[in-house]
Amino acid sequence: MLNDVVVTLVTRVYAQFVMLQTSQSFMFSGTMVWIINNLSSRVVHSEGGMPWPSLFLSMLCQLWKSRNDFIFNSTCWICLNVDGAVSSVTRTGSIGGLLRDYVGSWISDFQKRIGNCTPLQAELWAIFIGLQYAWDQGVEILQVQSDFKEAVQMLNAPLAGTNSFSLVRAIVKLFQRGWRVDIIWVARSGNQAANALAKNADFSALYTIHMHNTPEFLWPLLSHDASSFSSSPA
Repeated sequence: MLNDVVVTLVTRVYAQFVMLQTSQSFMFSGTMVWIINNLSSRVVHSEGGMPWPSLFLSMLCQLWKSRNDFIFNSTCWICLNVDGAVSSVTRTGSIGGLLRDYVGSWISDFQKRIGNCTPLQAELWAIFIGLQYAWDQGVEILQVQSDFKEAVQMLNAPLAGTNSFSLVRAIVKLFQRGWRVDIIWVARSGNQAANALAKNADFSALYTIHMHNTPEFLWPLLSHDASSFSSSPA
């Protein structure tokens, strides 16, 4: 999403300024080689007579500023609400989650059955699958909301990366990818849509995703959850 925009912008801007015979180096050189070559260039740009290294640094600064303006704009973050459910009779677990924009509007959701597990395991699986789903959708800034306090505390612990649960360690690795993620606890009353998705998972299907149409049973719950929607990530 954002990475594609930045790459396209850099390619277009660079192609406008650099000489044709050297443009191929932008596509195929390593990052450090590319930077060094540009900073050591003796080319003087034809319009204005500015040395290429000075123009190159100015261009990088402007691109970096534009990217940061996008990243830290509070209207570009996405919320992931998740929940897990375990049958008290069969001990069969299921999970659900949904992506919402910064005002709480539904974007898409998912449901998945996960077999026998504990409530804590179900919640961790919901977070793990939800993170994978958000990453695949190209989300750059994500706030995860869970109503399972123990799971949130485990993942926010300083040594979460060495936790005895392999699933916790796997979630921490997802946190460390090239995006901005935080996870917070929310009350069950503000997480009703995710809870309904988990409890209404279709056990005849391994994995269900709704991308275009909001399931009807979610409509009243989304309005309720949005009324207590969290502020943007810190």
